[in-house]
Amino acid sequence: MGVSTLKNHLVSLAEAGFIKIISQSYEGVSLPNHYQIIEGGGSESGRGVGQNLADGGSESGRGVGQNLATKLEGKPGIETLFGVFWNKYPRKAGKDAAFIAFEKRKPDEQMLDEMLKAIELQSESDAWQKNDGQYIPHPSTWLNQGRWKDEQTNRPTGMLPGAI
Repeated sequence: MGVSTLKNHLVSLAEAGFIKIISQSYEGVSLPNHYQIIEGGGSESGRGVGQNLADGGSESGRGVGQNLATKLEGKPGIETLFGVFWNKYPRKAGKDAAFIAFEKRKPDEQMLDEMLKAIELQSESDAWQKNDGQYIPHPSTWLNQGRWKDEQTNRPTGMLPGAI
């Protein structure tokens, strides 16, 4: 089953009253739609269609159905969370390696918020601004090393330790 076919099925399910399509954005980034099952929605003759999609669909489309089931729970998937991370991280290198590292951490929305706050603070540091960002770690390195947990110093730029 192709993506456009699946989208058409989802629109049909929404029009029949089986699901509700929810559009959202996070930190100014548009997220993929989420889908909520409407209990008792639709007609008796169409019930199997919604159940089939939620259960994973046909054998050939099992992965697509599994992703849909995750979206039906109302939680952003790992791809969505990674997309938000990738859009905010200042160094765009090694996207596939970064996704693998991100996926290993199994982040939820709270962990992503912590990461985004750390990226914002670290982006203001001398190390990340020096030589046009030459010392910004690759995103996979940053994720593998848990660098969002680093202690942040609040020294003004250019001040030496102990100068305060």
